[in-house]
Amino acid sequence: MGTGVCVVTMSSDQSVIADFGSNPPATGKPSCTLKPDSSRVSARVRIEDRVGKLERVAPRRTLKLSVRCDQTAQLTLTGKITSIPKGTRGRKRPKAKTFQIRAVTAHAPAGASVTLTVKLPAAALEGGARESVTFTLVAVNANGTSTTTAKVAQLILV
Repeated sequence: MGTGVCVVTMSSDQSVIADFGSNPPATGKPSCTLKPDSSRVSARVRIEDRVGKLERVAPRRTLKLSVRCDQTAQLTLTGKITSIPKGTRGRKRPKAKTFQIRAVTAHAPAGASVTLTVKLPAAALEGGARESVTFTLVAVNANGTSTTTAKVAQLILV
């Protein structure tokens, strides 16, 4: 690959393997991207026909996000949901409620896409409210720590 000089000094007969890869070691903190796969969340009980029987299927209440980092890193994803209930006519607008999302951890290899699945709290997905979600991803490795955020302005409950 390269044309640089390499000097090896040994005191006896030994075998040597030298690897001159084209990728130098990464320097600086990791840089990651965070993207929600969709704004759709299964939040309602469904009735499904399974082999001639109708069954109630519980909602999954999950949201998937894709993460890609330029360096190998340990990931921690946290978030919060802001729920604004619908108001009634002639009354003051109801106050927004905030719910914390349980942290999700994962390991991300350099350059590979990792999918993180987040379970949303049932109390945050009440019918008729307008929900938005903000996520914070912290990536840590030996070179440092970086933070990335992503937002879903409005969840679509299905």
